[in-house]
Amino acid sequence: MQNAALLLSLVLVFDVFALRWHAGQDVFSRYRLIAGLIISAIGVAVMLTPWVLLPGLVFDTRSVLLSISGLFFGTAPTLIAMAVTTVLRLYQGGPGVWPGVSTVLVTGTIGLIWRRTRRQKLEKIKLPELYLFGLVTHLIMLGLMFTLPLEMALHTLRNISAPVLLIYPLASTLLGGLMINRLKREKLADERRHAEETLAQERRLLRTMIDNLPVAVYAKDTQGRKTLANLTDLQNIGLPEAEVLGRTDTELFPTETAARFEADDWVVLNNGTPIYDREELLTNRNGKTFWQLTSKVPLYNADGQIIGLVGIGRDVSGRKRAMAALQQREADLKEAQSIARLGRWELNLNTEQLQWSDSIFEILEIDPEHFNVSYESFLNIIHPDDRAMVDHAYTESLRQGTPYEITHRVLTSDGQVKWLHEICHHEYNANGQASRSIGVVQDITIHKQAEEALRESEKKYRTLFEQMTEGFALHEIITDAQGLPCNYRFLEVNPAFEQITGYTREHYLGKTLMEVLPNISPDWVAYYEKVALTGEPMYMEEYVPVEGRHYAVWAYRPRPRQLATLIQDFTERRQQELERAALLEAEHEQRLRAETLRDVTLALASTLGVSDVLMEILHQAQRLVPSTASNIALVNDEALRVVGWRDYTGHSDHEELVGMVQPLSEYPINAELVASGEPYITVDTYEDPRWQHLPTHEWIRAHISLPINLGEHVLGVLRLDSDQAGTFITQDVERLRPLTRAAAVALENAQLYTQAQRELEERIRSQAALEASERKFREMLENIRLFAVIIDLEGQVTFCNDFGLQLVGMERDAVLGCNWFDTFIPPEIRAEMDATFAQRLATGDFPQHYENEILIVRDGDGTARALIAWNNMVVRGSDGETIGVAAVGEDITARRQVERALQASEAWLRSLVESMDDVIFSLDTEQRHTAIYGQWVERLGMTEAHFLGRTACDIFGPQAACVHETANLQALATGHSVTYEWEMNGHHFQTTLSPLRDPEGEVSGLVGVGRDITTLKDYQAQLQAALDEKTLMLSEIHHRIKNNLQVILGLLDLQFGIVEEQSTQQMLRESQNRIKAIALIHERLYQTPGESRVNARLYFHSLVRYLTETYDAMVRGIVVEQSIDNMELDIDLAIPCALIVNELISNALKYAFPAGKPSPTDAPPTLRVMLQRTDGHARLAVADNGVGLPENLELESAPHLGLRLIKMLARQIDGELSVEQNEGTCIAITFAWSED
Repeated sequence: MQNAALLLSLVLVFDVFALRWHAGQDVFSRYRLIAGLIISAIGVAVMLTPWVLLPGLVFDTRSVLLSISGLFFGTAPTLIAMAVTTVLRLYQGGPGVWPGVSTVLVTGTIGLIWRRTRRQKLEKIKLPELYLFGLVTHLIMLGLMFTLPLEMALHTLRNISAPVLLIYPLASTLLGGLMINRLKREKLADERRHAEETLAQERRLLRTMIDNLPVAVYAKDTQGRKTLANLTDLQNIGLPEAEVLGRTDTELFPTETAARFEADDWVVLNNGTPIYDREELLTNRNGKTFWQLTSKVPLYNADGQIIGLVGIGRDVSGRKRAMAALQQREADLKEAQSIARLGRWELNLNTEQLQWSDSIFEILEIDPEHFNVSYESFLNIIHPDDRAMVDHAYTESLRQGTPYEITHRVLTSDGQVKWLHEICHHEYNANGQASRSIGVVQDITIHKQAEEALRESEKKYRTLFEQMTEGFALHEIITDAQGLPCNYRFLEVNPAFEQITGYTREHYLGKTLMEVLPNISPDWVAYYEKVALTGEPMYMEEYVPVEGRHYAVWAYRPRPRQLATLIQDFTERRQQELERAALLEAEHEQRLRAETLRDVTLALASTLGVSDVLMEILHQAQRLVPSTASNIALVNDEALRVVGWRDYTGHSDHEELVGMVQPLSEYPINAELVASGEPYITVDTYEDPRWQHLPTHEWIRAHISLPINLGEHVLGVLRLDSDQAGTFITQDVERLRPLTRAAAVALENAQLYTQAQRELEERIRSQAALEASERKFREMLENIRLFAVIIDLEGQVTFCNDFGLQLVGMERDAVLGCNWFDTFIPPEIRAEMDATFAQRLATGDFPQHYENEILIVRDGDGTARALIAWNNMVVRGSDGETIGVAAVGEDITARRQVERALQASEAWLRSLVESMDDVIFSLDTEQRHTAIYGQWVERLGMTEAHFLGRTACDIFGPQAACVHETANLQALATGHSVTYEWEMNGHHFQTTLSPLRDPEGEVSGLVGVGRDITTLKDYQAQLQAALDEKTLMLSEIHHRIKNNLQVILGLLDLQFGIVEEQSTQQMLRESQNRIKAIALIHERLYQTPGESRVNARLYFHSLVRYLTETYDAMVRGIVVEQSIDNMELDIDLAIPCALIVNELISNALKYAFPAGKPSPTDAPPTLRVMLQRTDGHARLAVADNGVGLPENLELESAPHLGLRLIKMLARQIDGELSVEQNEGTCIAITFAWSED
């Protein structure tokens, strides 16, 4: 038994050393030498427990040991073992010494030769070959017995032949089989590691691709929990991955959004129905709202069962916003055209098609459903007097290639006359020929009516002016260098003025007052000067001695820099003259207003340039309300920006006004005006506390501001400034309001015109894109893998693409011109489809989608068929008449067959689910059963009626129902799934409860799934028993390995006492330390049954104590310090770490502190052993303050086996080796470690 145990320890040596060797290394590498020494120790132990046949003639299992060593361990270990066992046998002596030595040499050699001559790898050896190997080896061993004296040889063979040939080959076979199995397991482990690394790399590649997709990609399990979320999906949710995975939509999204998601998930997970391109508005937990195009498909396992779903979402918020903006723009344009009475038309000169916007139909009061729009029909509604003029203007414009602008009349259906103002320009193709005419039409009927009224008013006032009995004179105010009035030039006089003064009109016009009346009274001059300065009308009575007449004089300033006087002969009609003067003033103001309105209206009608219109408005404002200067400013980003001004030269810095921006926050008056929409007037800025006095505006004494309103919105401000206090009055507001309304219209028209220009350009681009798309479409029909065909009204094929020809197996010449129905439609449906085709084309109700079979000619007899899914479009000519049908079809024959197979599979799966052992039930909020399905209800001796409408307490009784009610209440209260186990009638059950939610997200009940787990419980009990048995077996194995290693230690200690050579003693001592390090691990594992990990702190304390005692560290005055973290190491990591610590401590205690050499520092000799853990790693280090390592020492080529062994063991645990020499030596290995 002891020999057998020692032979089994060879397997452990093979596991520790031989499996770690690398191909191509030196035959006599360090670890091979160590293995040879250990095999030698086993051989010594085997030889020390022999079977003694005769005194001096012993037998043992060293033949098995050495032959197996030669076969599996190779040259170096076997030669070492052969040498050691040969020496031992020579030492033992006796008559069997030479057969014993021969057995050692021959069996080891046989193993080496067998290893060398094999062509296949060792793991390929079969058990018969192993048995043959053992049989041959031991037959030769028996033959070696003839080296004994003949009589002794024959006696020996009679006694040992049977047991040797029976047991030893079998032992070789069993021992070799264990090693081959270990080689195979190692190979399988290598292959598995390689496969796992390949799989991990592919997973990383796939995850990298998924994470960098611009769309959200995610996966969910059957419970709706997220199992995968790429970066885009995490950004949409607004949470990191750790807070997303494992959670449901209810935990990640607002209630309403989560409810929609869960409803879709239910359809996919329960019905297996994919959802494609669903557009939905989402809101995440951070309040971010966005549109997403979502697709979801079921995820199946290898058995075809749904195990979850995969979803893809694309953010289409930008596209939705663009579409909404485009629709709003179109609506705004239509509204703007309607308000401005503005329409757009376009004439295609190639097709002679004329298109009108909706607003043109509104302007002309025409129903678009009953009017055929064309150039000729448009000419027919033009006023007969203007028809030739309009036609000539358009024709000449087209001929000369220049735009035209014209005003003309049209007649409505009820005979009304309307005035239109048209602007037109032309577009030309690459050949220079006009291809399109584009025009804008504006209804200016109201403006024309205003002009007519103005002309009538002017005629009326001219008549009044010429026939009035009062003398009237209009003067231009002439100022001196200081800007003060000094003279007055006559601009106009009426006949009455000529009659009163006795001079003709020509005598006055162009001359100054001083030239005509050099002796005029100074009172009159002062009177005129006052009126000119203040702008206030004044009345005076004056007697002119030269003329001998009394005059009543009324003077006023009709506009800046003008003075008007009314003179009445006071002598005769003083009172009448005063009344007429007042009437004249009112009429003049009315005329001025009418003229102002006319000029502004004309400006609006004649141009769309907002700058020209605004300048005209400023001009008319100063004409209507005399002022020194004026400007218009528009509201822009909480500020007023000046866009137009007049007459500031000489008063303010002209350059300062260019693009001047006045923030509303800095100008309270402007802010109040914009906010309230009410005008602002200050009679005297020096007296107004609200007025802001600026250095450049000190000259302003009076000011008026009116808002420019468009509905409730303030677009800008019209402002007038005067250098005279009291210039403006409240009535000026009403005088200026028509101008602010005109300014609003001008600004609105400018915006509409700009928008119309942009849309026109967009339409041009769209037309070009459409033409390109048409070319691409035709090319696509020739290249797509779909059946494309065009059929005329007679059913004749006029086009068929290459794919269609390949599908039906015919040449193009044979297909084109053939009757579609006679050639390709099966006979049983041919007549019906032919009749339906003609009927639906006639009614215009042709179906866009349908499916039918067609005949395939390529099979020879035309009996084969293909099912085609068609998409149809009616083809129309340039006149709009139907000329045929274009159809694009997809061959769905194979897909329909697959669908039928899937339907059959679905029916089979449904029947499978309905027959499953699990039970599915639902509860309301009162814990009453509302539904129940499953077979094991019958196992409880119950039916469906026992459950419906009843609670667990009603069914099982209060005591048994307690576990059910507790779980039900927990699921209803928390809204989360609950899983629990219960027992009944000797059966064990597991139930999982999940909440049901109403559309508002509130828990409305529970759905439960119950499963009989009795068999599972039995398996778990059996598994626990097996685990307990395994724990006991492992403990026994660790105990036996520890005992065997102790035997080897004893043998090495015995050999240590025999060998006198110091180097050999040192080698044996090092081998003892290494074996002791391994034995301590198995001792720890034996002392903690069921554990496969070693406590590093306890183990290393024991190992360090053993080594320091071995090398007399305390006697030599060496201080040993330990800093070991409380860590657990598994056996694959603990053994290499133990050997590393053994080598490092042994080397340090042997070489770091040589006798007679002081330490580099003043500190006492110190040895530190450290093992510290960090994030995911551990650092094992041994440091000393001794003499240090030799310079330029390479661990790979170091003369000492221990140093090379350290390098090898560091690689074995994938550790990083580092060496530091600073006041001693520190060798450290950093390797991966985790608590799992």
